[in-house]
Amino acid sequence: MSIHNQVLVWDLWVRLFHGLLAAGVIGLLILEESNMVVHVVVGYGLLGLLLFRVIWGWIGPEHARFRDFVRPLGAVLAYLQAVRTGEAPRHLGHNPAGGLMVVVLMVTLFGTMMSGILALAAPPDSWYESAHELLAGLMPILVVLHLGGVVFTSFHQRENLVKSMITGYKDRTEERA
Repeated sequence: MSIHNQVLVWDLWVRLFHGLLAAGVIGLLILEESNMVVHVVVGYGLLGLLLFRVIWGWIGPEHARFRDFVRPLGAVLAYLQAVRTGEAPRHLGHNPAGGLMVVVLMVTLFGTMMSGILALAAPPDSWYESAHELLAGLMPILVVLHLGGVVFTSFHQRENLVKSMITGYKDRTEERA
């Protein structure tokens, strides 16, 4: 397939954000609290990345913007029903379910980071610490669901979404053979 049939969907900043965020989250899940200094530094780094992504979600290019992929719950449910019946349309950017997953991941990550920051200043065994542990424990489940959605959609739409997140390009064609 020639580059002429390709369109840039994921700009460099979205791809860098995605890769750095994934590396940081994986690092924190492996590290947990074995080295609190590194844990805190990586956590603050992820907070900076997340804040960048929120800003980029308002001012970035078309497919980076929240208005391109954040949909009402009814639209997400309708999309999931269309997936179930085999009639789901292809989306050049995130589909409605993928958009919801982005929001859930970002909100959970933000809650994890804020509860971690508050736990640092609170007495030991505070509810902030409990919230931090609960949200941090939820992250691997959400990551697995995210990856499952990527694999499912890649097969369902017959396109390599992992490759497109690395290169930034997707096939411009709407129909799949």
